[in-house]
Amino acid sequence: MSETGRLLRTFLDLAALDSPSYHERAAADYVIRTLTEAGISVTEDQAAVSIDGDTGNLIARLPGNTQDNPILFSAHLDTVEPGRGIEPVVRDDYIVSAGPTVLGADDKAGVAVIVEMLLRLTESDLPHGPITAIFTVAEEVGLIGAQALDYSDWQADFGFVFDEGGPVGRITSQAPYQDHFGCKFTGRAAHAGLEPEAGRSAIAAAAAALTNMRLGRLDDETTANIGVIKGGTASNVVPAEAEISGEARSHSVAKLAAQVEHMSEACAEAAKATGVAHEITVRRLYEGFDLAAGHAAVARASAAVLAAGYKPVIGKSGGGSDTNIFNAHGIAAVNIGVGYEKVHTPDERLPVRALNDALNVALRLAAGEAR
Repeated sequence: MSETGRLLRTFLDLAALDSPSYHERAAADYVIRTLTEAGISVTEDQAAVSIDGDTGNLIARLPGNTQDNPILFSAHLDTVEPGRGIEPVVRDDYIVSAGPTVLGADDKAGVAVIVEMLLRLTESDLPHGPITAIFTVAEEVGLIGAQALDYSDWQADFGFVFDEGGPVGRITSQAPYQDHFGCKFTGRAAHAGLEPEAGRSAIAAAAAALTNMRLGRLDDETTANIGVIKGGTASNVVPAEAEISGEARSHSVAKLAAQVEHMSEACAEAAKATGVAHEITVRRLYEGFDLAAGHAAVARASAAVLAAGYKPVIGKSGGGSDTNIFNAHGIAAVNIGVGYEKVHTPDERLPVRALNDALNVALRLAAGEAR
């Protein structure tokens, strides 16, 4: 099998393995077996215990043959649902799912590219500095695997996370901060037909809060959403409890704080108007990052994209990734485009050539100043 064919085969094999968040065992074992058979050191951390999953993060290390900076490569092993029983097939130069599932190119395309890059470096005399490759778990449910990593166990001057849609050549150098927002309303139950006036509807309070809450795209840096609402027990009972939960994101810490305060005030005012109690919870899910165009990590990524024959497109993301966590731990990291499209839907697809394009970028990133 050619090296190009091997990369495609690796992706197809990985995509066909079930690995929803917290259940990445099959994909992890495939990566461990593939790399260890090539003589590459792979360890698995204890994240499975702390996150209550069946798999830890994988850490592969490749010693350098030059004095170049130690760098990090990363991709995540888990996929969103529906992601069980995926049947990847090649149709008209695209890899797609034959069934009603996602394809899982997010992020098994990134995993396959990094695995192939490590194999190529091992099989050749291509110059590279020390490389650490991290294959994380539970990324899709809040970057949980990356947060559970022991950052004292390895070093990297730069990080390149192959977990970005759109064309190969895309470099994400900015991503937002994100806060989880929740509010529990507690009213008083009553029979809805016999004495509704004796009740205090928690659902009515939640509805009033949502009516007065600014949501959606608020400006070019800030978004907010309430994605879950729960409450009530039966149609003939005035509901005593209701909960809403959602998020706010912004590239500006000040704007994020202002939006969370607004959402809190909307809940407080609704609770007061409807005569119910309320309890708000806010939790920072991850920190944002903003690397200037001249930052060494961005410059290295841009140079690698150019050397591979593509046009670098530096931009910002509205979503979070493990890149946020790496930056928060002092590793200057950017996201690198892998080429997949329409992620998190059954229409997800990956151009076949994008795998090789992304691999070319990865190899040049590894070579860095030595090339």
